[in-house]
Amino acid sequence: MRIDSVRLKGFRNFRDAFINFTEKSLIIGYNDVGKTNLIHALRLLLDRTLPESALDPIDSDFFVHQPTDSLRIELHLTDIVEDCLLSRFGKYISNGGDLYLAYAASRDPQSGKKSYEIEAGPADAMETLTGRIYLKYLNLRVVEGRRDLSRFIRKERRALLEDAKDSRTQAEVETDAQLLREVEAQLRNVNSSIGKLKYVSAATDSLNDELTKLSYRHAAQQLVFGTAATDPANFIEDLELVSRVADKTIGVGGDGRHNQIQLALWTARNQVAAGDPNDPDEVSVFCIEEPEAHLHPHQQRKLAAYLAQKLTSQVILTSHSPQIAAEFSPNSLIRLYEKDSETIAAAAGFSSLIQSEVIQFGYRMSILPAEAFFSSAVLLVEGPSELLFYRALSRAIDIDLDRLNVSIVSVDGIGFDVYCRLLTALSIPFVVRTDNDIFKVPRTEGFRYAGVIRGIEIGKAYRRDFDPTQVGDPNLLSGFPDRNQIPENSQTVALAVRVLLAQHGIFIAQVDLEHDLYAAQPDAVLAYTGELDANSAIESMKAAKANFMFGFLQHHAGSLSELGGADLAAPLTYCKQLVLG
Repeated sequence: MRIDSVRLKGFRNFRDAFINFTEKSLIIGYNDVGKTNLIHALRLLLDRTLPESALDPIDSDFFVHQPTDSLRIELHLTDIVEDCLLSRFGKYISNGGDLYLAYAASRDPQSGKKSYEIEAGPADAMETLTGRIYLKYLNLRVVEGRRDLSRFIRKERRALLEDAKDSRTQAEVETDAQLLREVEAQLRNVNSSIGKLKYVSAATDSLNDELTKLSYRHAAQQLVFGTAATDPANFIEDLELVSRVADKTIGVGGDGRHNQIQLALWTARNQVAAGDPNDPDEVSVFCIEEPEAHLHPHQQRKLAAYLAQKLTSQVILTSHSPQIAAEFSPNSLIRLYEKDSETIAAAAGFSSLIQSEVIQFGYRMSILPAEAFFSSAVLLVEGPSELLFYRALSRAIDIDLDRLNVSIVSVDGIGFDVYCRLLTALSIPFVVRTDNDIFKVPRTEGFRYAGVIRGIEIGKAYRRDFDPTQVGDPNLLSGFPDRNQIPENSQTVALAVRVLLAQHGIFIAQVDLEHDLYAAQPDAVLAYTGELDANSAIESMKAAKANFMFGFLQHHAGSLSELGGADLAAPLTYCKQLVLG
């Protein structure tokens, strides 16, 4: 069995969202977009650790951006073949192994009184249930993002011991009983030996003398220092997890190590408690919020892979980690984003479209492109020089990319399309900045405005209502015989198309970054390169590319503030407008 999809209507920041899940799902998105709300929706129906009182709706559960007095959370469960479910949900499960579970709440608009009910059944014939009795057999096991690591470890440690204890054979029970008798004798010896230590006995003698002065009734009692456990069962219940290195016992480490131990304990306990995988007593879906907490990048990737592999049931993760997003299976990304004051899942959650585009993205996937998955907008540029320049320029003109949740991504050339396809599949807005290349037309003697034509192709593919014929004949952009003597009508069309493209967030340089930077700041470029004229300075810049840009920005980043109103800054300004509206 698995959760196939969920529909959220009127719930918190979801007006009407339909979200598909797969066997291993990774929910991503920027802060406060609704990842935790989505998990809470699942918990209302499937988390048996939630008390009944937590199911009572409150005003903030209803859609916040539009008046509504009803909400509905509907789960579609599919591939139900487990006997523990079939025997108890038989009349609610379709012949195809499908079951729908729903939480429906309403609010009286006059009195404000709120109520809810749980429903189950086929999609077209759901019935009201008298509670969540089904949770004994069907449930969601959750590790929340906000967690007290130490408290959780203590709880899970004890539960793991209890589960392992309950799973013993009779022979193992008898063997353990004999060992416990031996442990009891050893504990008595330990306590006796501790009491004989001179400084321990002196301390207790002094303490008991003072207590006798306070109360005669307890004079017969003697306080001693000991292990506080002569009963071996109590002793074992109070065991602590420690690390042992070269026969020495040390603490288990910081929060990162505690997080690993917590999730390993949780996984181990669920494996012990799961029973026979071919005939389970219950079916659980596992949900872990932000497994990357306190872990460095390598361990973030390893932990995500570990959880996906070790938990054989359906697994749902939420994460803010580009490391995890970059490594996770392409058929498992669910990106949440906000549009028109409601949260939506890109491509309705898991989809073949996202899977196909991530696979096509292939070797290009890295931490930087994966960072874009969490962005509100992305600026695509050609190479590392542009990447360095636009990061520095954004700081100089007070466009705070991190505050706006904007990423700048280099496509390492002019292969924008694969990036555009993936970002479109994930419903991530993007802006493009590319050179105004003039290249030879293959197998002809003519030339073309390659950069402008590149922009037209992007505009026609990814911008609604973009039509270059509104401003001229695109055919005039190709076929002229001399790149240094371009016909005036071709230049007119190229300029008009560049203006139109900029209105759609596709920016074509005057020439390229080096020429445009020189045109904007000739004195700074000449001073840094040590050249005496424009051509020599530009050639010097191109010869060193990113190395030049890195050095130039170290010496002249402060002067970039002068470019706030220049064409060079337009892509950043457009990104800001995309985010702020």
